[in-house]
Amino acid sequence: DPRLNDLVGEISVRSDRFRQLWARHDVRPKRSGTERIHHPLVGPLDLSHEKLPIPDTDRQTLAVFHAASGSVSAQALTLLAATAAEAREPIRTFGVSEPRQHPQAVERNLEEIGSDARRLTRS
Repeated sequence: DPRLNDLVGEISVRSDRFRQLWARHDVRPKRSGTERIHHPLVGPLDLSHEKLPIPDTDRQTLAVFHAASGSVSAQALTLLAATAAEAREPIRTFGVSEPRQHPQAVERNLEEIGSDARRLTRS
């Protein structure tokens, strides 16, 4: 980006400290941290994340999110996983079992998640 190069050049001329720091090139990608995600059914989830580079894949990464064991966020994720599992019903197509969501199961479980999520956030 030419504008970025111009900016770096301009700051480098004006600041010895910037020039020294820029020359070190010790910038590393941020690969871990925490985020708060607002899920529409269970509310806020406080999750840690790790971003793992996948070798030989043109800079692709695998992102892994997880909640602290025993936390409200972990309970909410367990609730979501259970609901998703219940909402899937095996359907036979050409002799192959293929998971597919059953509309009534999804609707029933969404109602249950809403009441369970409200209970989780109050405790």
